[in-house]
Amino acid sequence: MEEVESVANHGIIESLLPLAVPIDELHGLDGNPRRGDIDSVARSLQRFMQRKPIVARGDTGEIIAGNHTWMAAKKLGWDSIAVVFVSDDDVTAKAFALADNRTADLGDYDNQALAAMIEDVLEADEELLRAASFTPEDLDALLAESTGGTGQDAEEHVEAPAPKSSLNLFDRFMVPPFSVLDARSGWWQDRKRSWIDFGIEGELGREDKPRTWYIGEPGSNTGEAIVDEKTVEERRHG
Repeated sequence: MEEVESVANHGIIESLLPLAVPIDELHGLDGNPRRGDIDSVARSLQRFMQRKPIVARGDTGEIIAGNHTWMAAKKLGWDSIAVVFVSDDDVTAKAFALADNRTADLGDYDNQALAAMIEDVLEADEELLRAASFTPEDLDALLAESTGGTGQDAEEHVEAPAPKSSLNLFDRFMVPPFSVLDARSGWWQDRKRSWIDFGIEGELGREDKPRTWYIGEPGSNTGEAIVDEKTVEERRHG
């Protein structure tokens, strides 16, 4: 590869100049699946210059890492770019291209630390923040996310207690939640008559024990035992 002359149109930092080559001697990765934001990369190059080299195959000039940096540099009119060359075969070159993108994809952010760093830059220079492809609106969104949109610190956010049910015990359980009931009560006699109308035979049972009904969900083996106190009294005095 031909070395770049000392006077050239580029944005390469001085320590990378020994790696600079004419930009047109390189070409992009064939079948590259990655889709980058060329404008964002171009903004970064304009403000920060090229601070790390791209990677290309020495035998073909095919770029296997930094394709969008190369495309952004071309868009800015650069005539050279810093590059390191490797001697990969076709398969190794594709594998490295996959790894270069995939390892970045697998990363994540600590949103609180990210918000703090964005805020530091914003307070000093908003244009510098925009060159990093962040905006004040991004900071607002991060802060809202970390506080649940309430403006409170995440640690101070307390969930409101669930509203208590307005139903009384009778409404909730259909019968008062006691194990033994007064079977002579009017409401119980009404319910008993309704059961008889449905064909429930309350007289069935062992003769030496008071009649007992079980209240529970259909098909359930659990329920409240309801003892007929009238039967108890009759047997006690009989």
